[in-house]
Amino acid sequence: FGTMDKTLKDKIKSFIPEGIDEQPVQAVSDPFWQNLRRTGTELWLDTGDIEEAQKNWSAEMTALTTNNTLVNKEIQKGIYDSFISEAKEIVKDLPVKEQIVEIAFILNARHGLRLARKFGGMVSVELHTDTAHNIDATVSYGLRYFEICPDHFIVKVPYTASGLLGARKLREKGVKVNFTLEFSAR
Repeated sequence: FGTMDKTLKDKIKSFIPEGIDEQPVQAVSDPFWQNLRRTGTELWLDTGDIEEAQKNWSAEMTALTTNNTLVNKEIQKGIYDSFISEAKEIVKDLPVKEQIVEIAFILNARHGLRLARKFGGMVSVELHTDTAHNIDATVSYGLRYFEICPDHFIVKVPYTASGLLGARKLREKGVKVNFTLEFSAR
């Protein structure tokens, strides 16, 4: 990590939202979910599938959570084929390992932004597992997600010692965080 200059980061930041034209869902209230919300429960959908989310989203829902595996299922549908080609072109001068992490970031940010615009709720977007033991990478990518959609993104940080430290730094900077994946008994 760390070989990317500000110009490339800015180019990626402006590339991610290009052409997103999601029409917001008109959520309808559901009596069952209303009763559950009255207990103090927040309702989150754990999916990256926009069509499935649209079938299940109600006015009582707070957020969607996605992860690299769920976004990959959407990628397998072919909906991001041309976007991936463009992303590869943008990051082609980075070392191969950084290209992989960067393209994953770009795809997660793009998909998360589509979900945020479609549903209007919070969206938990996941850091790449390569950040799990790297505080600086956790903070850097977490801040980049935040800059893309500060009102709707929650950064999903790997639950490791480095992730905990990185999450604290992100929170100090006003970034909303949650955790995923324990990588050790510690």
